[in-house]
Amino acid sequence: MFLDTQFRRFKVTPEFFACPVQQRFDLGIVSAVWCDVDGSLLVLSRGRPRLTRWSANGDFIGSLADGNMLGAHGLWGDSTGEIYGTDHENHAVYHLSPDGNFIGILGTPGIAGRTPGAPFNQPTDCCCDEHTDVLYVADGYQNTHIHGFQGTEHLLTWGERGDGPGQLILPHCIRLDRSQRLWVCDRENNRIVVYSLRGEVLFVWDDFLRPAGVWLNSDAGLVYVAELDYRMSILTMDGELAARWNTNEIGLAGTPHSISVDLCGAIYVAHTNVDGVVVKYQPINP
Repeated sequence: MFLDTQFRRFKVTPEFFACPVQQRFDLGIVSAVWCDVDGSLLVLSRGRPRLTRWSANGDFIGSLADGNMLGAHGLWGDSTGEIYGTDHENHAVYHLSPDGNFIGILGTPGIAGRTPGAPFNQPTDCCCDEHTDVLYVADGYQNTHIHGFQGTEHLLTWGERGDGPGQLILPHCIRLDRSQRLWVCDRENNRIVVYSLRGEVLFVWDDFLRPAGVWLNSDAGLVYVAELDYRMSILTMDGELAARWNTNEIGLAGTPHSISVDLCGAIYVAHTNVDGVVVKYQPINP
């Protein structure tokens, strides 16, 4: 199947996994995807195994983790291949080595923050500033706050529930760009809020349908957004719309929840509300 957009043409692969994945695995819902530094794709799911690695062609490489991530939700990897995963049901953030070995954990699994705003209460996503080793966590479904950690030290927190400036209803995905700006998908406010590293609001983008995932390509000056209400958007870093399409109208199952883009420009999207779905958009050269 091919998709023609204002931006470019894509070959769409609705079933990314090359093997009959539901016969071989019990992945359940795929919550997040991440294009790793080695060119492979990490897939975080809520079945078994929890964390798997796949080639860009959808071939299974291996299982990395099958532990206690009860509510596997968000995924981020650093430039060395280390992996961070958020568990919204266990109120924790897990830190893993490139081969899936346990390195550390933030939060106490199974125990939510004891006071409003205290980490964590159903965290959704995280990303790290590799210059300072500060990990930023979107603490998402209940707390509606952003936290910063250096190691296990809690450095800062900002945010409160609401739809006003600087307020959040559901911070669902968080990413850091090269200009040291944090992009947060404020899903239930239908917007993306961009902050300084101290929590100051720099600007806000509206006109989304429950944005669930964002990917930043600073080299190309592009922002990719997966919207839970059956939509995908590509914008420039200046906010100009480059492409937009409805995933339901082109026959894709489930709803876009997480997005990652590889070095060749291929887009990978995890779809929820249906088991085992990752969609790949391969750009076609003019």
